[in-house]
Amino acid sequence: MKKLILLLLTIIMIFLTACQSITEPPEPTSQLIEYGIVTDNAYNNCFCGITTNLPWRLYDDGTLVLEEGSICWKYVASMMGAHEESWSYTRQIGISPWYDMYFEDNRNIKTIIFTGSVTGGRNLVGLFGLLSELQHIENIHYLDTSRATNISFMFQDTFNLKDLDLSSWDVRLVEDTISMFERSGITNPNTSNWALNNLTNTWDMFRNTENLTHLDLSGWDVRNMYKAQFWFSGATSLQEITLGENFVFESIIGDKDFQLPPIQPTETYTDYWQNVDNGTTDNPQGEYIFINLRTTNDKS
Repeated sequence: MKKLILLLLTIIMIFLTACQSITEPPEPTSQLIEYGIVTDNAYNNCFCGITTNLPWRLYDDGTLVLEEGSICWKYVASMMGAHEESWSYTRQIGISPWYDMYFEDNRNIKTIIFTGSVTGGRNLVGLFGLLSELQHIENIHYLDTSRATNISFMFQDTFNLKDLDLSSWDVRLVEDTISMFERSGITNPNTSNWALNNLTNTWDMFRNTENLTHLDLSGWDVRNMYKAQFWFSGATSLQEITLGENFVFESIIGDKDFQLPPIQPTETYTDYWQNVDNGTTDNPQGEYIFINLRTTNDKS
């Protein structure tokens, strides 16, 4: 009888424990520490025809949640920087609405999650700029870029951002991409579906992207670009670039000096850039060989 009672008590305890585990909500893994709404303000001079209204929440694990809304953003500042050739110059930086100079760790934002559609205006300048701890952006396809004409500085100084898929973006109206990926940690932003036909000012676009290995620019039309200096300067890991028929290194108008990065010669590779043509990436057969870093007078 005692054994039966003990057995029944054990079964009841197990049943209660199971029910409790089902009905009780899990312990939260992060805590809300800050929230707000990005709006038009004195710093944000956009003039882009939409009202900026983007609610956001920040958690203590570095997760920034962006809710459904709209945003037009253009906050650019100037600062002194050190040039590779050791002379000083004034450097432009795009400042994100979630960057705060008063936070030592820049709010420590590691992950950005879009939870709904976000309508972008004509300017999306520096939208994620200077978020140096940023590692992931989830659901970035929710950001509607179809109205954007200026996406300069957008990922500037996002040193820890490696994986980025921008293939869903509509960038047909984009004219300016100055320093868009400068000093970003990206390896391949997946821009293969981009149809860029209106590019004008794009200098420093991939400058010092030291992890960038592959780049597909096959849909890009750069024939009317006016300024495209230092595109690849400092992109020391770049191995392969896919170009379309409307991409030319030749300077037709303005100043094009893309500066393909130097290649360290090995037993397998020369220190030249060469187009593939009818060959393969391991055995290129193209007639164009770039023998210097400044490709102003060379054609792809």
